[in-house]
Amino acid sequence: MPNPSDPQSIESKLDEIVMLMHAMNRRDRLRTMGGFFRGLISIIPIAILAWSTWYFIAHGEELMNRITKQAAEQAQQSVQLDGSFMEQLESMMNAPEPQ
Repeated sequence: MPNPSDPQSIESKLDEIVMLMHAMNRRDRLRTMGGFFRGLISIIPIAILAWSTWYFIAHGEELMNRITKQAAEQAQQSVQLDGSFMEQLESMMNAPEPQ
């Protein structure tokens, strides 16, 4: 068992402590950088949500007009392509009910 007053053992212990603190400092620096980048990545969805909310508020009416116009055009094309369906529907509505 080494003598506690032995200067060599105290010096070696101090060197070991300094080495451990150096390693801890390096690890803490890496953990801090990792936390910073993880924080930046976690902000991205919030920024996208904020931007899309602003865009919808600023251009919402234009978007709704486009959607309505497209739906009306598709409905018109559907009716034009299947005109016989409309004729069948009208003939069924005017036909007398079977008894």
